[in-house]
Amino acid sequence: MKKVIKASFFQKIVLPAVLAILLFVISVYAFIIPAFENNAIEQKRVMLHELTNTAWSILQKYHNDASKGLLSIDEAKQKAVSEVEALRYGLDKKDYFWITDLTPSMIMHPYVHELTGQSLHEYADPDGKKLFIEALKIAQESGEGFIRYKWQFKDDSAHIVPKLSFVKKFQPWDWIIGTGIYLDDVQREISSLTNKLILILLGISVIIALIIAFITYQSLAIENRRQLAEEQLHESREKYRSLLESSTEGIILLHNSKIAYTNAFIQNWLQYTDAELHEIVVESLFYPGHEPDFGNIKRETRLEIDLLRKDGSIAEAVLTMLPVEFAEKEGLLLTFRDTTEQRSVKTELAGLRNRLENISAYSGIGIFRFPLKGRGRLVEFTRMSLLCWDTTMEAN
Repeated sequence: MKKVIKASFFQKIVLPAVLAILLFVISVYAFIIPAFENNAIEQKRVMLHELTNTAWSILQKYHNDASKGLLSIDEAKQKAVSEVEALRYGLDKKDYFWITDLTPSMIMHPYVHELTGQSLHEYADPDGKKLFIEALKIAQESGEGFIRYKWQFKDDSAHIVPKLSFVKKFQPWDWIIGTGIYLDDVQREISSLTNKLILILLGISVIIALIIAFITYQSLAIENRRQLAEEQLHESREKYRSLLESSTEGIILLHNSKIAYTNAFIQNWLQYTDAELHEIVVESLFYPGHEPDFGNIKRETRLEIDLLRKDGSIAEAVLTMLPVEFAEKEGLLLTFRDTTEQRSVKTELAGLRNRLENISAYSGIGIFRFPLKGRGRLVEFTRMSLLCWDTTMEAN
């Protein structure tokens, strides 16, 4: 039984909690982390777009100066290149900008100086992707856009990592300016978030496990107490039922004026089965004219009545009626004590008394009756005994 209780508790409490934790884990890895990664990438895209526009505005400034005659076109380009080359951003100030033309050839790269002035037609990343040709296509087709490839990590030529760049065409000089972020930074952010989520998840799991353990302990204790109380109640009911069934008095329990329970004594006495007694009207068990008014019984009431057996014979009884309450319902408990033998004895005693009185009257013998206990207390005497007593007193 306890195994059944524990299995039921596991299915209702523990299993849903475990499934909720698993669902949370799946949600974290299937939705939260990918959503965070997409959001982080999108923020990086917005940042690259804004940074490139800032660098692009430098080219536009010097182009305007050249257009106004403040600088020659070569001086304007040289100053623009120098200023863009000096631009840095990022946590360690090593993120940079680069510039190519539409040939494409490298005009400026702050870290890979050997590419300056070199043709970039065949330049490819470790995966074979011709990134500068891709940048040229983007610039010619849409003027600006994003490109993914692999490149050395900042100023470390031995460390090649994935990179996302934004390129934008500067139409007046047929240049392409671009900058990029290293995606391993995003991956580190994702890993950091994942580790934090795992720690949070572990903490939540430990707390939930402790709560479940406490609830399990309390629930099992309550369930054990409930089961013990139920067993004791069942035992009490069985004892009470055995007591009622072994009673030498007939018992009927009425609810809403209908028979709700009968014991074996009343069934055998009146020659009915339990099912038959439940089907009949209780008033039909009484001899006509002896039916009690059950509706007006407010306290314990006792009276002598005659009952009708199933075969029509009469059973003499003393009926005790007691209002009771069970299962929050009001009822009436009827107790029947067989008085057939008592009435027979009373009748015989009455006959014997009459015979003794007759004997006393015709024989001149006085009769006195004293109880076995408490000698000296006169209980009964005949008229002849009184006459004998008067005669004796006169003689004395």
